[in-house]
Amino acid sequence: MSSSMSSGVAVGRRERKKLETRARLESVALDLFEERGYDATTVEDVTESADVAVRTFFRYFPSKEALLVGPTGEALTALEAALDARPEGETPYVSVVAALRSLRGEALRAQEASVLRRLRLALVVPAARAGVLEAYQQWEGVLVRHLRRRRPDGDVLETRVVAAGVMAAFRVAVESWVEGGGGDDLDDLFDRAVERMGTGLADVTS
Repeated sequence: MSSSMSSGVAVGRRERKKLETRARLESVALDLFEERGYDATTVEDVTESADVAVRTFFRYFPSKEALLVGPTGEALTALEAALDARPEGETPYVSVVAALRSLRGEALRAQEASVLRRLRLALVVPAARAGVLEAYQQWEGVLVRHLRRRRPDGDVLETRVVAAGVMAAFRVAVESWVEGGGGDDLDDLFDRAVERMGTGLADVTS
């Protein structure tokens, strides 16, 4: 095997081990949060149960709250990529709704059970809920920038209203999905939430 091939295999193995370690820490932490309560569980409790060093936990998560909120940086990057991939001929409103829908579908199909457990706890832990709301605000900022690029001469207030409205529909759909224990179809919930907003937002950027 050539040195370049050996290096590629080694990098692949390291990345796989990192993903496995992250998943194990998350799974153990969620188990402990559900059994003992979030506030009663320390980072040391998590690392001891996962059989890793405390510094390993902080290599993957800056805090307990961050573990519940999820990888916001990765989500922002994925959202930006999804928006950039939308066809030029689409109305801005259609593009942001479609991008959120496709992004959500990919993420949840890959790890739906884990996401549901995390969000169920995040929505009732004040510090983590604040992190989730901050993540939504960051997503909204990405939508605003995308809409501004699509219509640079458009009204700034209207653009912000559209982004805020779509994110509100997204948030309500996700929270309804979590409250229902994941029994409802999230795509359907989001579509219904967007539809309930009426045609007003669509008209703004048509």
